[in-house]
Amino acid sequence: MRTRHTMEPLVATQGVSMRASPIFVKFVWLVNPRRDAAMSRRSELRNLLAKWRRRKEPGDRNFVEDGIVDEAGWDSARVKLLFITKEPNDLRRGVRWSLTKFCARGGVQRGEKNYSPSWDLMARWVYGILSKDWPSWKEIEKLKHKFKDPKGRKPWLRQIAVINLKKSGGGGSTPQGSLGERAQKHAQLLRRQISIIGPEVVICCGTGPEVFGKVYAKDEFSPERWDATSNGVQFTRHSEGGWFLFDYCHPQARWPHHFMYTMLMLAVREVLGR
Repeated sequence: MRTRHTMEPLVATQGVSMRASPIFVKFVWLVNPRRDAAMSRRSELRNLLAKWRRRKEPGDRNFVEDGIVDEAGWDSARVKLLFITKEPNDLRRGVRWSLTKFCARGGVQRGEKNYSPSWDLMARWVYGILSKDWPSWKEIEKLKHKFKDPKGRKPWLRQIAVINLKKSGGGGSTPQGSLGERAQKHAQLLRRQISIIGPEVVICCGTGPEVFGKVYAKDEFSPERWDATSNGVQFTRHSEGGWFLFDYCHPQARWPHHFMYTMLMLAVREVLGR
């Protein structure tokens, strides 16, 4: 729960409230572990991405930054959710942009208001997992007007982290072989990025084979092969980090939206036991 700070904080001394001295207020403001951790994390991610950009491969177009969408939203989220996708669908060739800023605006570029089925569905996935009562698809559909609007998606997309295995822009589809080669080549950078983010649940959106076996060795997980939930969704757990890894489809997959939503909710709820 966030604490609302007033301009004139009070301090309790021997059961009596009195105005805090400027020195005390300054001390309280300076000693803020959560804020300091967020600043350190943001700085580490920024330095890592700068190093990554310098390793741009020949033929790569834009380097699209990704990671935690919004620090405040991430810190307040009930579950720390990281989505791993393949590569940015770079329709703005030659124009530098950021996936985190794109998500922070609700899944649209600055000045645009176009409808995006993928970010509509991903926002619904986030809403379902972060809600304590695990809403059904029927309940979600009652809110569909909100998810079709970037303003309605914004509060949910700001509570997640999203990264691409390949940071340079591409088209609507990615050859699986080239993606695997890139993931393996940049495995140490990807591992470091995931470690800094510190997720509890990682959802591979069509990237399971690359993350489980190329970015990470299979013996780093327990079990060392995919396990499955009662509804058939594959998952495992990283032994050192403690986070769960789900092998799932991309929101653009050609499956009915209600089916993809329900399958994911049942699987994550079963594994987390919440």
